[in-house]
Amino acid sequence: MALVFKIDFSRFRSIRKQYEDGLQRVHLGAVRAAGRQAADFARTNHKHKRRSGLATSKANLFHRVVRTTKRSTMGELANTTVYVRYSEFGNAPGGAAGARIFPTSARALRFRINGVLIFRRSVASHGPLPFMFPAGRLFAQLVAIELDERLSQLGQVWSSARG
Repeated sequence: MALVFKIDFSRFRSIRKQYEDGLQRVHLGAVRAAGRQAADFARTNHKHKRRSGLATSKANLFHRVVRTTKRSTMGELANTTVYVRYSEFGNAPGGAAGARIFPTSARALRFRINGVLIFRRSVASHGPLPFMFPAGRLFAQLVAIELDERLSQLGQVWSSARG
């Protein structure tokens, strides 16, 4: 007498599909939640003395989901303000804070502060005032925390569904 086992994998495939869909939702939710928190952190934790508000506005400083697959989700914290790189890394030639900046093709530098046109022969540069880099580090940490919480919730849902 032969022993025969018949296994129906159709149920297994549907369960696996549900689990993968759940994982994708977990990844996406974790990246979105962490991105919102990191963007808010960058908006509130900066060292700018004078601000136009452009570098920290919601239109210019935001998070977005770049790519999502069944097994991973990639997000980024972005700032589209043109001058933010000078604030983040400093505007000093050679990186030395306090160095003087001189005009290269005119007799004076021309700029506006609070709508007032100002001319100067030189200005003192500032060193780095990073606010995006710390927010990016926080973003990575928050994704790990959010992912851990959401995966444990998904595990609890799956164990209660099986039991």
